[in-house]
Amino acid sequence: MLQLGRLDDALAACNKAIEIDANFTPAHYHLGLVKQAMGALPAAAQALEDAIAQNPQYVRARATLGPVHAGMGDHAAAGRIFDHNGMVALHTIGGAPGYDNVGQFNQALSAHLHDHQSLMWNRPNRSTIDGSQTLDIANDQAGPVLALRSVIDDSVAAHLAAMGHRDKSNFYDQPPKTWDLVIWGVVLKSGGHQDPHNHPSGYLSGVYYLNIPDEVGKNGAEAGCLEFGLSNVKGSEGAFLAAGQRRVVRPEAGLMSLFPSYFWHRTLPFGSKTERICVAFDILPPPNADISSKTPTG
Repeated sequence: MLQLGRLDDALAACNKAIEIDANFTPAHYHLGLVKQAMGALPAAAQALEDAIAQNPQYVRARATLGPVHAGMGDHAAAGRIFDHNGMVALHTIGGAPGYDNVGQFNQALSAHLHDHQSLMWNRPNRSTIDGSQTLDIANDQAGPVLALRSVIDDSVAAHLAAMGHRDKSNFYDQPPKTWDLVIWGVVLKSGGHQDPHNHPSGYLSGVYYLNIPDEVGKNGAEAGCLEFGLSNVKGSEGAFLAAGQRRVVRPEAGLMSLFPSYFWHRTLPFGSKTERICVAFDILPPPNADISSKTPTG
């Protein structure tokens, strides 16, 4: 009903669901969306905060609450939710099991992506534009994928152990001890990019870079870089996140970026004859009430 613009009907449905079961977290989240669409931002914020209080790892609710606070002019609250400087971690890997060096590992993993039967140009319902993307490769038994899983697991474990001391938003108050992985490859050609998105089926997300053209990030330019900040929210809320809570990461082969799955991010277009190759991933801690699918959205 919300998508059809029937806001009064959507509001009534949300209130009825909460009346039946006040602990039904999605009802509070959808109530927040309805109130946001109605322009009732304080009420939207309260509904989203109610959803997060019931499930602190509710990715969609956090991704929406930040722009709502920004629209209310509460920049401090938006900054705590989207603390890109404090909650985005960069890690250069030192090696991978079974490979003599990182370069050898990156080459093997790049070859696996290029040969993967699911690699598809401009895959529908994905954020990738002018590039190719695989489906989930996490369960592939190929050597480079097994090594990648080990590298990711080690990096994620260290990241979660450290984040409890830097988190301003309580997202990491109860970090998972075990998790599943979803991994997909992204191969961008010249002009390729990714539109602003987040990963609603994940908890923690990351990108590992295999091959980066020399033109990317050259002389301080941002073409081909990873940007945190710009949401797909229309209007001043989205603009604020771009201007006030923005961080740009220059990718390099062997670099891994880790961040909460609710963080809005995109890849900026670039020009080069060389492909920009990376793998993206989500960790899915079981159980998680906000995880409805293992299909990667980024």
